[in-house]
This record gives sequence, structure tokens and C-alpha cells, in this order.
Amino acid sequence: MTLPIPSLALSCTILLASGCTLATKEKEVSPIPERGETLLPTLNQQQFIVNPLDKNHVHAKSKDNSSIDWTGIERVLDQAEAQTESRLVAVFSLRDSLGSWYHYHLQPLGFSPEAMKEAGDRTQLFIYEPDSDELGSVPRIAIARIPAGERAFKEMEAWILPILPKTYSTEKSPLNIQKSTCSWKEVAPAASVCWAGGCSYYPPIYELVCEGPPSGNDDGGSDPNMRWPVGGGGPGGGSGGPPAGEECRPPYGCPDEGDPEPCNTGIAELDDPNVQQGLKDLWEDSNYDTDGNPNPEHERKEQVGFIVPNGNGFTFQQLPQSLIVSQGPCDVTFRVSNISPNSIFVHTHPYNNGESQSHCVSAVSRPIYSSIPVREADKKALNAMNVTKGIVIDNENIVYFNNQGNIEYLIERCGY
Repeated sequence: MTLPIPSLALSCTILLASGCTLATKEKEVSPIPERGETLLPTLNQQQFIVNPLDKNHVHAKSKDNSSIDWTGIERVLDQAEAQTESRLVAVFSLRDSLGSWYHYHLQPLGFSPEAMKEAGDRTQLFIYEPDSDELGSVPRIAIARIPAGERAFKEMEAWILPILPKTYSTEKSPLNIQKSTCSWKEVAPAASVCWAGGCSYYPPIYELVCEGPPSGNDDGGSDPNMRWPVGGGGPGGGSGGPPAGEECRPPYGCPDEGDPEPCNTGIAELDDPNVQQGLKDLWEDSNYDTDGNPNPEHERKEQVGFIVPNGNGFTFQQLPQSLIVSQGPCDVTFRVSNISPNSIFVHTHPYNNGESQSHCVSAVSRPIYSSIPVREADKKALNAMNVTKGIVIDNENIVYFNNQGNIEYLIERCGY
């Protein structure tokens, strides 16, 4: 899953203006080797995006900008095209653990029918490059030739950017953690995504590290998830992508029947891919069901998170287990302070409409769950945290409400 999408109102115009055609070219190309000492094969540069970008803006760069050798990059992609027999192709370069070599990988690409229709026969170039890390060099880079247009750019960017696990953030302190039990550790440097007309900046990625015993949410590593190849190049030079049909190639891939229907509500904070992944994680951790069969009530737990706006979109922060005092199927108590008033409080109700609730405190011995109306306790929680918006997700609906207890949107479940 993906970090926030850049300002595409600007990028779309530039992308369309810089598109090129899919005309057949006769070029002399050499195979891309398995590995090399430079960031990209046959190019001597060790960095292409030299000047740090303002993290709050999209910066225009001309095609002639000396920090990006677009001609050289296109030459490498021509080599990749010859080896993969795919006009739409990506070249990944990954530095080894000693910082001595880069391993090169080739990946044919596939895009949605909508992206292909928008592009016609035009293409554009794409670069993803992090800043230098603690070894003093760029750890990885991806270059690609993709269809021209806004849709393909968004699909490629959503696939190539790191997927943030639950305790990761692009903001160092979206929550002011009490008693200094937690601290933010940088686990990935800042990065830029560039096209022939400009670049977008993505801030560093931090992991929330808390003192005390493990919370049970450890994902087993300290690196954000990347959809990148591993290991060395394959026989005959840089490793090629799988021989799958074009419709199954990334970033579009083959639809998984088990994947939830993505949100397309027109509400930016709900449609954001980072938020949808956060909602999915939050719901899974609520333990409502197993393989579609509802679990016993006493095994379910309400979970808490926050949607945090930033300069480029939104991030989702699941509350660490170390800050939860108590939780059950009908309630959760937690510790936070000084939350940004622009944050959106999110929590789960692990029930289905019409389901009896035998584990909830109520004047009724077996109350019946319903998505609406908004509970008085949920409204009080917003006011206690000084935030104005909240979201509840259950097995059927997304309820978007305000601190007056009024429902602003009632949306059929999507994205989780």
C-alpha cells in the first residue's frame, strides 16, 4: 500500500504534455548486467535527484535539468524493453548490505484498462529515488516507462511507495505520547517521485518504538513493506519479470476475489489508499470473524486509530497496544494527549447490524447492535480529545460523524 498521492492537478497537465508515442524504434542496445557499481546500469551517476525538495510542494523541473539524465534513463529502459519484450517496463536497482554493489532487476508492467485508454499510445518516464541513508549513498531506485496520464501515474506511485505498517508514520509526532514511553525511529529516508516535468517529495518514515513488553502487533522487521525484488539478478543479465500475461503484471496485477472493494466515495480521507489499508488492519485486529464466521463476542476487541492529514494527503496511525488501558467487544480505554484538532478519531464496533450484544453494559439485558444512531460515548470521546470528526467502522457500514453526534455520511462498507 501506498503513501499520499501528489498534487495531480499540476502533474496531469505536465504528464500529458510530456507524453511520447509508442512508435517502434530500431536501437542498438546492450543487455543489462546482473549487478554493477553504479545506481543504474551503464550510467555513472550515483544520485539523480541532487537538491532536496520542499516537503510541502510539488516542484517543477525542466526536462533539461542536469540532476536527472532523462536521455540516459530512457536508454536503460530501451535495454530493459529489449530483454523483456515489454514496452512498459521498470528497472529496479538495490544496493547490497555492504554498500558495494547494486543488483538490477527488470519488471514488465501492466496497467488498468482505464489508464491505458487515457494514455492512448503515449508514454511517460517515472523515477522513484530515496535520499542517501546512513551508508552515505542511495539505497535503491526504480525507473519505469509507463502510460501517459494521471491514472497510470497514480497506479504506479501507489504500487512503488512503501506500505506503512500499523506503528509507522511519515509524521514524527501525530500523537503526543504520555510519559515518554514511546519514541520515533527513522526507518526509511525521504524520497522523491519524479516525471519529466517535476518531482514530488515524500518525508522520511518513522517507526513508533515503545518501552515494555511486545504489543503483539510486531510485524517482524524494521523496514516498511516494499514491493521490490530480492536477491541477485537472473541468468543472462538483470533478472526479468515473470512470464505472466500482461493483464496480471504489476502495478495493476490480477484482481484477488478476496480483496475488499476499494472505497470510491469522493471523500478524500476515506478514499486515500493509506487510510483504507489502516481501516483494513484495524478491522482485522478487532477479530470480528475467522474465515467469514463471526467469532464469540468475548474474543472481539474494539480498536483505535487516527487519520492524520499532512501536506500531501493523509496517514493512518493505529494506536499502539501499549497505550490501551483496557478493551473489549463494546468499549476501549486508552491514553493519548494533545491530538491535533485536524485528526479524525477512528474506532471499530466489531458487530453486525441486528446482532445481540451479551457482553455490553446496558439497561437492556441483550441489546441489539445497530450502526446508528451515534452513541453518546463516541460523541463524548471526540470532545474529550478536542477533535471534531470521528469514524466508526463495523461489519456493514462506515459511520462518519461530528462532535455534535450528527452523522455526516453513512457509507456501505468498503476498503476493509
